[in-house]
Amino acid sequence: MTLQTELSSDAAAFSQAYVLIDKYTEARNSILSLIKYRCNETCGAILLAPSGCGKTTLVKKLLADYQEQSVPEQDKRFGIYVETPGSGISDLLRQLLFELGDNKPEYGTHGGKLKRIIDLVNNLNVKVVFLDEIQSMLPSSKLLPTSKSMKLIKELTNKTNCAWVLMGVPDAASIADVDPQLSDRFSRVICLDAFACNDDKNTLDFMEYLYDLLASFPRRAPFFKFMNELLTEDGFKLNAEIDSSNLLRFCLATKGKPRHIRTLLLEAIESTRPGEAVTKKVMAKAYQTCFQRAHDKKSKNPFDASIKKVKEELMKEGLYV
Repeated sequence: MTLQTELSSDAAAFSQAYVLIDKYTEARNSILSLIKYRCNETCGAILLAPSGCGKTTLVKKLLADYQEQSVPEQDKRFGIYVETPGSGISDLLRQLLFELGDNKPEYGTHGGKLKRIIDLVNNLNVKVVFLDEIQSMLPSSKLLPTSKSMKLIKELTNKTNCAWVLMGVPDAASIADVDPQLSDRFSRVICLDAFACNDDKNTLDFMEYLYDLLASFPRRAPFFKFMNELLTEDGFKLNAEIDSSNLLRFCLATKGKPRHIRTLLLEAIESTRPGEAVTKKVMAKAYQTCFQRAHDKKSKNPFDASIKKVKEELMKEGLYV
């Protein structure tokens, strides 16, 4: 038997689909505004979201879009993205140098690497640097202005001409509170959260996201039929007479996180053939494959559970009221 280690062509094509609804547009525009006015002293922002809520995808899409539009000379760079390693500042400096095109990113002392980073950022006219998983830089004990990570961030922002965006989970907001200078520099906090069905606006946002994403879905999907029934000329309108319980099932299965949404839909594609329909049964099997813990009898499949049970579990997660 041949082990399949790559997505099918249908799934691979769908994995590239990107949806830019209002809440992502607002976050993107806020970052672009920061970049535009990067010459000001307030040159930083903190982008916060629970894991899987789309912040990394948003940033990489922004970089891809603007990297293509930047000037073609090799001595220019629109921006870079670095995932902060949990192994310490030395590895972070090495990764920054690598992304900036340094020939020997592992070479040199802490001070030497830092100087090269500052020189490269300025000489390459880098407009923005994204540092993801910034919470990994936080010490296990109390965060202080004298912490090595805080001193590094201050030196980088003080000596470069670009915007700096720190990305992490909500707890990372403490970075801006530990020091007056950092608080001033990173006064802009951009927050993203998971989709939910806990009020009309969030429910409509969730449906808008799904509808736009499903425009690229390479299967018939009667499971999502309710969205066509709720769609009007002016957009989605909630209607108690139309059964939209499948939205609640899907919300619980994915916890409203774009990463989980894509994972579940990709599995639904992989487990069906072209022309086959994605039904509740298909979604139940996809959930079991992707998320259901083996031998966990307490973990009920949202696609098999009663809608009453689904609502109870959603309320526990804060995704429904």
